[in-house]
Amino acid sequence: MGDRKPIVVVCLDGCPWDYINAANMPCLKSSSMNKYTCYSMIPTVTNINNASILTGEFPEVHGIVGNYYYDKKTGTEKQMNSSSILKCKTLLEKASTEGKKPILITAKDKLRRLFESSHVATISSEKPPQDIVEKVGRPPGIYTSEVNLWLLDVAKFVIQEGYDLVYVSTTDYMSHMYPPTADEAKLYMEKIDEKLSKLIEMDAIFALTSDHGMNKKSLKVNLQRTLKDQGIDSFVIPIIKDDYFIHHINLGGAVYIYLMDGSLERAKDVLVDQDGVEVVLTSEEAHRELLLPLESIGDLLVLGTKDVVFGETSAGIEEEVNLRSHGSKHESAVPVISNCDLEGIHYNKDVIPAIFRLHLP
Repeated sequence: MGDRKPIVVVCLDGCPWDYINAANMPCLKSSSMNKYTCYSMIPTVTNINNASILTGEFPEVHGIVGNYYYDKKTGTEKQMNSSSILKCKTLLEKASTEGKKPILITAKDKLRRLFESSHVATISSEKPPQDIVEKVGRPPGIYTSEVNLWLLDVAKFVIQEGYDLVYVSTTDYMSHMYPPTADEAKLYMEKIDEKLSKLIEMDAIFALTSDHGMNKKSLKVNLQRTLKDQGIDSFVIPIIKDDYFIHHINLGGAVYIYLMDGSLERAKDVLVDQDGVEVVLTSEEAHRELLLPLESIGDLLVLGTKDVVFGETSAGIEEEVNLRSHGSKHESAVPVISNCDLEGIHYNKDVIPAIFRLHLP
């Protein structure tokens, strides 16, 4: 079917242009590469955006609204890491019915579980298959820079084994830990570039994008306390929350708020006046403006200013912090770099459909 060259799409987790621009990356910066700035889904967190990249759809279609959510049917808080909650097929699954041999390679096992399918092979660094360990080596720990290099080694190996549609999703440990100009970040990005060049040398159709950006955060705001001080009972769901606490301490620039007494407009007015709050949307507004599914989001979605995260504080409403995180609209601009002409794409979700239009007639 169509072009038999392997297709390789890499989601470099938490990688805005700043990291690429600051490093010596002759492969990605080559004049032969087409470069675009696109936009991720908001809230800017991993699960939503990997779902959009892999399905080519907005969240209202695929159903993923965060790393973490409140299940209204059961009244429990849950991680969004099960394939049972994904509402549509991935593009990898669809391609498998047309003769392609797809594989998903990810650092985070939560993504393997979210996108696992009987039609798509999956590998995670946290639970690697024994044959991959024997052929490529044991993966480094999830909180290292080397784990993402291992993923790209696995990608090279599986192409040699006959897989011709490869999706690689890395982890953003390094961008959570280091700014783009840090020596550690630049060295890491240079090693990534070297590994990517080896994949492209395999005559691969290649594209790289990211699920979200990353920014320094200096202020934490307790929105539950903001509302409580005004007599409004609520509970707040940290959209960024997952098992990788060391990355972001479960602090991000976006939260869903559930109100206990139906005081929607009053709560919105209170939150709009809170320092550090940039956007407050009702569920209807979030559905309309961000194409989030109504049934899975809070009464309110709150997005922070560039330097703000939301979470519990030891005392008072505001507290100083020093970390790098994401979630707000300020982490929405992401790179797309490809050896294909992908002119006309606007979102990271458009990358794979654009490649398929060119190479899977």
